[in-house]
Amino acid sequence: MDESEVKIVIGQAVGRAYYLDYAERSIPILQRLFEEPQTTAIERVTSDLLGSDNLDEHSVAFMLQVALQTDLPDPAPIAWRDLALDIRELESTVADYMYRLEREMEDKNKVTDTEKAAVVDMHDALRGWANSLGSVVFHMREGNWIDAKAEIDKAFYASQSRAIDALKIYYKDPLLAEVVNGFRDKTKQFHETILGYPSRMPIPKDRVKTILELQAIYLRLQQIYLNNRTPQVRQVIGYPIEKLGDAIHCLLQTSSRVETANYEIGLAVGNMRRGLPEIKDSALRKELVDLADKLDVIFSSLPAKPWPMKGYGHPDVESRFDSEPATAT
Repeated sequence: MDESEVKIVIGQAVGRAYYLDYAERSIPILQRLFEEPQTTAIERVTSDLLGSDNLDEHSVAFMLQVALQTDLPDPAPIAWRDLALDIRELESTVADYMYRLEREMEDKNKVTDTEKAAVVDMHDALRGWANSLGSVVFHMREGNWIDAKAEIDKAFYASQSRAIDALKIYYKDPLLAEVVNGFRDKTKQFHETILGYPSRMPIPKDRVKTILELQAIYLRLQQIYLNNRTPQVRQVIGYPIEKLGDAIHCLLQTSSRVETANYEIGLAVGNMRRGLPEIKDSALRKELVDLADKLDVIFSSLPAKPWPMKGYGHPDVESRFDSEPATAT
């Protein structure tokens, strides 16, 4: 993996930190990594994030691992298929206990008013545990080991929660306590196995330059959005941030066409230009104009085509094809 590809990985990690609710603390550190990508610094930051109690920071670290785990072998298809089946079986079993609690919650004779809050916590813990296990299998089938790691991480910590401890006490059943401990042991084993797999992210080499240019604009807009609480500013750049994120994601998928990503860029720049007069801060408005100009250059340099069904496309993009023919690859 060359330096440009490493930088893309870091850029995706920064974007993930902006997106997640509790990873804001890591953004300045990740931003510095994006500007100066160095292996030793990436290793240090990844280790620090994994050592945190914050699961969102773990998720960012799993993304950074893409730049560090290039030499790790991929899991054998049969091995991860069998693992997925085992996880699906555990998900179903944990969900059965969740449904059992639901039935008891509906029966007022079984759950007293004083017990209700604790039972709701137990139910929510079981639901989070089961849902995360299900999400693990989904991401495994998609070949998305980064998100599979994030979900098995959630499942593991849900299984270790105090609410699950309370579940064993609530039923006063030694056999059930033993069963729950077995579920926990299985989840721990799955957690260790999946975290041992390499994080992977496809980076089409012929799109590297475009992705880096978009990431720089996208991350700057994210930074402005985070630091500026003015409703008008957030309204002007919120949608363009979403569309640029979609465009970058699309460019990273080898199965997606560049024209599809470029349509998202057209939506971003068109929406941003219409909102610029609402920005009262002249310095900020000038910066946003400059960023919109850069997006226009990117849009003009990439293959582009109108919406397949005439009349259904967005005017911000469709108007660009009125005076000049579309190009395609």
